[in-house]
Amino acid sequence: MPADVPQTLFKGPCARLEEPWPDGLLERCLRASGLALEHVGMPPEAAHGMLSHYGDRTMASLRLRVEEIFDQSPGPRAGAKL
Repeated sequence: MPADVPQTLFKGPCARLEEPWPDGLLERCLRASGLALEHVGMPPEAAHGMLSHYGDRTMASLRLRVEEIFDQSPGPRAGAKL
């Protein structure tokens, strides 16, 4: 398992999208999240567990207009604007 995982922070305004999610989008996102978790030594099923507390609530889509990007990786550059 890696000692640290590179992280990036995106900042900017965001708005809720009113159109419905495309068919299969949530499943594809969960699969991709599972692969990312597996890469750092966690079971891929943990992605489902992170969303299980939502029950039958409706998910929302957000659009973020990125205006600033920051390095959030551990180390001396943490918090530096990219």
